[in-house]
Amino acid sequence: MDKGIDKSKKFRAANLMIALIGFLGLLLIFFPQDPRTAAVTFTGTMHIALAGITSLFTLISVIFMGINYHKVPEWKTFSIYSIVSFIVILASGGMAAISVASNSGYGGLFERITIFAFMI
Repeated sequence: MDKGIDKSKKFRAANLMIALIGFLGLLLIFFPQDPRTAAVTFTGTMHIALAGITSLFTLISVIFMGINYHKVPEWKTFSIYSIVSFIVILASGGMAAISVASNSGYGGLFERITIFAFMI
C-alpha cells in the first residue's frame, strides 16, 4: 500500500472515529434504551445522544475511508464499496431514527441493518 495513504488526515481521523465508536458502544451498555411505551428517562436520553454521536462518527469514518482509498488503484473496489455502504448506512440509519421517534416496531430492524452494513 502507498505509504502516504496511511499518513493522510482523513485516514487518521477515520481510525480515531472507529476507536471512538467502540468506546461509545461500550458506554451504551450503561445507558439502555427506554422501552417503547415507557416514560423518557435520563438513561434513555443518554442512549439516544450517544447513538446519535456514534451514527455521525460511523458515517464520517466510512466516507473518509472510501475517499482515502480511492487514491490507491488496488483499493478502488473497496472505495466504491465504502461509498455504497455509506449510502446504505445513511438510508437505514435515517429510517431507524424515524421509526424509533414514531414508536414503530421496525426501529430495531433498521438499527440492525445499519450496524450490519457498518460492521461489514
